[in-house]
Amino acid sequence: MNRNDGIDVLLALIEAHMPETVYLVRNKGRYDKIVDAMKKIQDFVASIDDDARFEVSKDQLIGTSLVLDVNCTLLSLTEVDKFCDAIKTADSIDIVALTDGTVKITFGFNDAYVPYHSER
Repeated sequence: MNRNDGIDVLLALIEAHMPETVYLVRNKGRYDKIVDAMKKIQDFVASIDDDARFEVSKDQLIGTSLVLDVNCTLLSLTEVDKFCDAIKTADSIDIVALTDGTVKITFGFNDAYVPYHSER
């Protein structure tokens, strides 16, 4: 076996295990429900805490999910039904008390994006 044969074997192994590029598109219907839910959550929290901060991002781990981060100092739930209606679309909720006296609430929304499959 010459040296080039070993390189060819290595390249074949790398090619076999190379990840496939996947293109994501908005999940029709689900994406719109997520955007609506995020707006309801933002409106609800903003009506309680004027200084609340909001950030929407794509989940870097899964890639098909969206995340709404809410940082606020006060979240008083006197209208529980209204709040439950706002968050029912969320698939996960994490609440963390931060050392600066604020609370970070992360709402996760799965399946905002789906892989694009072209018609061949």
